[in-house]
Amino acid sequence: MEKHIRSFISIVVAMVMMFSCINVSALTKVSNDIKGGSYAFTDDSGTNVIIKEINKGNGVKVLRQYNNGKLVGEVEITKGSTKLRVKEENGKLKIEDAGSILTKANIDSRSYAASYTLLGRINYGVDPNDYKKHSIRLKYMTTPEVSVYKVNAYKGLIVTLVAAIISVIAVPASIMTDTIKAICVAYGISVISGKIMDKLTVPLSAKIDNYSFRCTDTINSNHYIDVTGKKVFIIDDNKKYKGNTYYEGFIPKDWKTTAFGKSLYLRMFGVVGFSPVSYGSY
Repeated sequence: MEKHIRSFISIVVAMVMMFSCINVSALTKVSNDIKGGSYAFTDDSGTNVIIKEINKGNGVKVLRQYNNGKLVGEVEITKGSTKLRVKEENGKLKIEDAGSILTKANIDSRSYAASYTLLGRINYGVDPNDYKKHSIRLKYMTTPEVSVYKVNAYKGLIVTLVAAIISVIAVPASIMTDTIKAICVAYGISVISGKIMDKLTVPLSAKIDNYSFRCTDTINSNHYIDVTGKKVFIIDDNKKYKGNTYYEGFIPKDWKTTAFGKSLYLRMFGVVGFSPVSYGSY
């Protein structure tokens, strides 16, 4: 399957590039924490452009663009929606659909058969005997997908294009800021005062593994929850550029970590204080 996916993607000229193709002196990660981060670069006109990412919670994220310290644009993204709330420099608010900026070509998007994997059982307690009353069985379903999005002749503030892309492909704002800047450099696209001045039309592709976990109470099989996550691999056709992988939500490699176990217990039973004490077969 991997060979099939890679063969399919090889026909797509995906200009998704990493930091290595940008002048590192011109692009700097200013800060990064659980609430978001700030990413800066100097554009062709000498403007110091900063994209600030703010996670407001409940699936809402705000991206703000500053030119030489002045706020020039703000975009609000809500998880699961392609509607962007765009506030311009003059304070005017408008709603844009990411689909008007990105055109998803059906022929370049394929999903593959889902498969189930049994993880096992998590036994909880404040002492080793408590697990007799507190256990959860876990299995998860993986649905692979390859998606290719085409930037549809975009001109305008970088922050709006970044917001449009991350609303459909779950990657941090930092990689999208860097990617767009790199594409502009590669194609000779002018970026003046933080705006893409020439029409930018390039494909952007990603291989995505969607995960759905079924967590079931071992005492009452009718008591279960589903949690989700995904792994996103940015694909680049040019061998001299390396792809990168990003994660969102719950993923299989979280298995047997204390944080993962505690989070599932809280979601299942609404009680804090219980930690995994052992693991067993499904």
